[in-house]
Amino acid sequence: MAAYSFNSEPRVVTTRSEKFKPEDRMSMHLMYDKRVFRGHVHDIHNIRPVLSPQEQEELHLKNEREKNQEEMMKRQLEAFKKNKTKQSPYDIRPAATGRIEVDLQYFLTDQKDIKPNDSEVEAQTDAFIPKPPDPKFIPKKTGRDACTQIEDGDLFNFNIEVQPILNVLTNKTLEQALLEVEEESEMMAMNQFKVENKARKIEEEKAWAHMVKEEAERIHKKNLDVQAARSKYVITCNLLTKFKNLNIAKDFLAPLFPLVIEEFTDPTIQPDYILRILEDMYLPYIVEGTENYLEAKKTLNGIPNELCHNTLGQMVGKREKIVKQHKQKARKEQIRNINSSENKRFVRFLYMNPDFYLYSEFTVRIAYTLRGEELPENLSDSILLKDPEKKEGEEDSVVKEKPIEGKPDWCKYPTFLVDNIKRIGFAVANHPIQDTPKDHRKYGFLAEFYSESGDLLFTADSSCVDNYRGVKINPNSRDLTKKTSTDEILILTLNSLLPEVHNIFLYTYAVRPTPNEFKYAKYLLTDFETSQKIDSRNIKTEEFSTDDNGNIMPLYLAYRIYRQEKNPRNLKIVIINDNPVVEMPPDNQHWVLEIYNLPISKSVEDAKNMVQNLLKEGWKYSMQLTEGLINYRSMKMMQEIEYKKQVEENEQPGSKKKKKRPTKGKVIEEPVKMTEYIPPLPTYPSKTFGPIMIDICKDTVEGLYNNLAKNVDAELTSKWDQGMEICVKNKTIKKIAWVLKAHTMQDLTFDMKKTEEIPVLSIVDNDDEDD
Repeated sequence: MAAYSFNSEPRVVTTRSEKFKPEDRMSMHLMYDKRVFRGHVHDIHNIRPVLSPQEQEELHLKNEREKNQEEMMKRQLEAFKKNKTKQSPYDIRPAATGRIEVDLQYFLTDQKDIKPNDSEVEAQTDAFIPKPPDPKFIPKKTGRDACTQIEDGDLFNFNIEVQPILNVLTNKTLEQALLEVEEESEMMAMNQFKVENKARKIEEEKAWAHMVKEEAERIHKKNLDVQAARSKYVITCNLLTKFKNLNIAKDFLAPLFPLVIEEFTDPTIQPDYILRILEDMYLPYIVEGTENYLEAKKTLNGIPNELCHNTLGQMVGKREKIVKQHKQKARKEQIRNINSSENKRFVRFLYMNPDFYLYSEFTVRIAYTLRGEELPENLSDSILLKDPEKKEGEEDSVVKEKPIEGKPDWCKYPTFLVDNIKRIGFAVANHPIQDTPKDHRKYGFLAEFYSESGDLLFTADSSCVDNYRGVKINPNSRDLTKKTSTDEILILTLNSLLPEVHNIFLYTYAVRPTPNEFKYAKYLLTDFETSQKIDSRNIKTEEFSTDDNGNIMPLYLAYRIYRQEKNPRNLKIVIINDNPVVEMPPDNQHWVLEIYNLPISKSVEDAKNMVQNLLKEGWKYSMQLTEGLINYRSMKMMQEIEYKKQVEENEQPGSKKKKKRPTKGKVIEEPVKMTEYIPPLPTYPSKTFGPIMIDICKDTVEGLYNNLAKNVDAELTSKWDQGMEICVKNKTIKKIAWVLKAHTMQDLTFDMKKTEEIPVLSIVDNDDEDD
């Protein structure tokens, strides 16, 4: 029988406390109870018991005693838990070694005090002999060499020992393969569930839409029934009211007629002679006078009516013009809003001729100014502008300038004629969707109007108050009914501008320094009549550097609209009666648009000064070139005429080929021929055609081609043997809905139809075929 063992944890024996202390027995009465507070209660929460020094010392000793007792109990408990747990193998420490320490000092020191023999030897190497390299360190070999020979079968059997490892590898491989197959099946099941879930959701949406439609139809039908019942109830109530009124009238009028007859047939009533006199004499007189008065009044009333009728006719005649203007304005607004619909568009198409570009002094000069380079002097112009009396340079006048291969550098800016666009809108949007208050807008526009000579006529921006002819500013152009809109817009009516205006520059700039805001801001140029974008550009702050305060102040020279400049290089000189007559090139007053989108790292004032200086320089150069060309070509024409006269005087009569030998000292010098100006080949200009109304639901691609053929000049299409093709973003249009993909007018172009490339078939040798 096993011995009894008690396994309960030991606990500290607590002393039993009395229910009442001896000193508290006397305070059982309410008058002696310490819990009863005596005194005012205003600061009862701040009152603490006042103890004497002896009581404080006793309280301190008591707390220390309890603290020591608690620590002793914790130590006892920890010791018990430690002894109760089993000893771990890692807690076992090795025992002390039984080795006896031996002092080896005697064996490691020499006990004989004998001094060894020594001698001094000196060695000195030559200065030029280098020190030989140290030999490579080879560690000393330690230990003893031994060998072991293991015969086959002595150590282990490979086939038996490798079996567990092979089983593990095989099982792991099969397990991984099964796991991958299960994962693939789970993925396929998940994809199938997604497809079925998506189809189920689509069906639920269709069912929900059908239920919503049925409910809407049911509510509409209910409203119609309620309206019909309500109108029927109103008609019934009105009919009942009429019947009630009819019955009341019958009840009132039924006894009235017999009473009147009785009064007239009463024999006691005698006739009134005064009444008869009034009826026979006075009443006809009054009636006649009243008729005359009414006729006179009617005549007088007819005069104002006639005057009013005539005035009304005049007002209607004057109002017809205003009504017509209102109708035209409403029609224009309707055309502008068509491009906001989903199916209809009013668009223009652009013909971009890569061989056509206009020579502009400003565009030539600004390209070099922005690069910080000087404008190179044109060789042909410098020769023509030399002093005509200086004969040393006459040989140079026949030098022809080498033709430039391809386009010049300044032709990289898109240029085309916009004669058929009457109203152009330049707009700025701080955010394409959200409306930005006027005091929080960062970007605004600026328009400068210059004369032909480069003088600044006036400027217009969003804060402009003055009204100029052909210029209209709408500082709050945001249309909340559209998905995207703009904050401010400048509308230019090109035909209504002042005749002095020849150059219009459009800028967009930051009106206040606000970094890292309005990341989606943009500016755009539109055909205001059709709301079609001509060009659009996002404002990119990364193109500009920050100032000392970390602010970014973007400034773009966006567009230039100008009247076509005269090129004096193709003027002609004709001598009539020994007087030179200048034939200037024809004055083509075309409106030309140049798209720059140039970021300028200057302030607005510096940009204004730069543009104004370039315009003045170009104007002065053109005037100087025109005057020099007239003088130079007049001189050359006079020299040729004088030379012909001298040759005719020296010719013999009857002989056309032989000439008289001139006397000594009189040598007829043939003048240097004038370099003829060869005008460039005539090319069709880049311009816009339209607008054309397109209905995506009804029109077709063939109909679009027919409408465009009516708007395009026959002079252009007559040169195209293959016909025309319409491109949307450089892709030939195949569906009418592709027009919706065009964002700007440059995305809608038409050009000559390109010939399809015939694929080259590779020639196969007969030997290869036989093989």
